[in-house]
Amino acid sequence: MTDFSPPLALMAQAARRTARGFAREFGEIGYLQSSLKGQTGFAANTHTKMSEALREELAPSGYGFYDDSPSLTSHTRCWVATPLDGAINFLHGIPAVAISIALEDEGECIAGVVYNPLTGELFRTERGVGAFLNNRRLRVSARNQLTEAIVAVHPPGTRSADFAPYTIQQATLAPKISGLRQSGCPSLDLALLATGRLDGFWGYSLTPQAIAAGILLVREAGGHVTDMQNIPTTLASPFGGHVVAAPASLHEKMHETLTKAHPRQQND
Repeated sequence: MTDFSPPLALMAQAARRTARGFAREFGEIGYLQSSLKGQTGFAANTHTKMSEALREELAPSGYGFYDDSPSLTSHTRCWVATPLDGAINFLHGIPAVAISIALEDEGECIAGVVYNPLTGELFRTERGVGAFLNNRRLRVSARNQLTEAIVAVHPPGTRSADFAPYTIQQATLAPKISGLRQSGCPSLDLALLATGRLDGFWGYSLTPQAIAAGILLVREAGGHVTDMQNIPTTLASPFGGHVVAAPASLHEKMHETLTKAHPRQQND
């Protein structure tokens, strides 16, 4: 069992306190399905309330927030966080949501948590210490064949310039793997990859707030995370929001399959 460091203890407390009442509000969203306006307004209010709560919980640290000034990450510590990853899922009553909090230091994630407010699962990690689910140490899957792999995907929007390349890559990769999953919550996808429940992740147009903690979880669990140019992702080196993550035994095979399917993206 690994003790929580002060930053991790603060992040875990912030995530849990931010999530207070969330399960009740998630239940309420179902009653608003017949009123789009009421449903949308309720979801927006929930997101705003959680955002304010998260900032209030993290404020004692004295660190800034990446979304206030992305340049912060180049020279100091800052929080890279989202109070509700999977907000569209929440709007539709789909139970795939998470609170993601990462602490960045000069462009590198040094600690992070991903908290599922519906299950109570707390994924936590620190650079050089490891990745944990509650108090259980995590390791990525030992599978080494694409044919055995379950891969999660976060596709680009249908109006994105990346959508056509994505469809080509999906058509190429899907027959080579055991299955493709799309949850709409990339922070949880990366956390599940760190546990070995998923064997790969491939996503487009991802914000640092949604994936910074998840990337460190995967790396500390023994996985490999890069952009489409096969360069390890950091906030100091912008990656365009495109991510390929997998155990080392599968990453190269996934990356090669995707870039051969549509080489242009390798140089985007």
